[in-house]
Amino acid sequence: MKLTLTALVLFFVIQLTAQNTTQVEYNYMKTGYKTTEESGLDVKKGYEVTELSEQNFTNVSIIGITLKRSADQSLAGTILKVKEKALLGGTNLYYYAIPAPSTKDGISYGWAQFSKDIDQMSGYQKSAVIQWISYQYGYNLVMYTKTK
Repeated sequence: MKLTLTALVLFFVIQLTAQNTTQVEYNYMKTGYKTTEESGLDVKKGYEVTELSEQNFTNVSIIGITLKRSADQSLAGTILKVKEKALLGGTNLYYYAIPAPSTKDGISYGWAQFSKDIDQMSGYQKSAVIQWISYQYGYNLVMYTKTK
């Protein structure tokens, strides 16, 4: 539970340009993007994705993908593409959706599900996700202070 809270708090700081995530956006991040990627289709109309650098951890690699609204460049959320080495060889691929932080105007959809997702992750995945979020927080903090 402490890991979950730490991850959520750190991610609030990262996503300062966000607006509330809608249910449609959350569902796209959780399942629709995977289908889009596997089928070679274009990203959902009205949105843009930016792939962040891949981070490698023990038995797990993570690619973060930001989903932004094209109209105002606000952050809808972040997709985590997690590759985990399988016990008997090969890799398993998982997609997780991190909603944008809730704003004073309301609560982003999907936080309860993301919390459940973290609770159900393997130990390697949990550790990697926390490290990835910490890295993103540190990187963004350094970049933010360089621009001041």
